[in-house]
Amino acid sequence: MPLPLHIFEERYKAMIADCIRDGRPFGVVLIAEGAAEGGPPATPHAIGCTAEVVQVQPLDEGRMLIVTVGRERFRIVRLHHDRPYLVGVVEPAPAGPRTRRATGRRRRPAGAAGHRLS
Repeated sequence: MPLPLHIFEERYKAMIADCIRDGRPFGVVLIAEGAAEGGPPATPHAIGCTAEVVQVQPLDEGRMLIVTVGRERFRIVRLHHDRPYLVGVVEPAPAGPRTRRATGRRRRPAGAAGHRLS
C-alpha cells in the first residue's frame, strides 16, 4: 500500500537522502513511549515495516514529497543513536496468525538477520 509523505524536518531530509543514495528502505515503527519531538529520544515498539521510496519530488529548501511502499515486517534487535535519526539493526519478523488470517497468506521475510535500516 502506498504511503505518501512530505519530508520537511532536517533529520528526515538527511535520512531519506541517505536511503536514496544507498538504495535502502527505511523503517516505519509506532512510538511505544515518549514523544517524536521535544525531549529524550522516543522508544519505538519492537515490530515495524520497511518502506521503500518509489517516487521523489524535490521541493524548495531540501524538502521533498515522496511516495513509499511498505514491504516487509521486521523486529528491532538493536538501536543506534549516532545520527540525527534512529538507526536500527533488524531481523525479519514473519507475519503472525492474525496477519495470515487477514491476508490468507504468509508474507515472505526479506533480508538477513542483522540487516541495518534507517
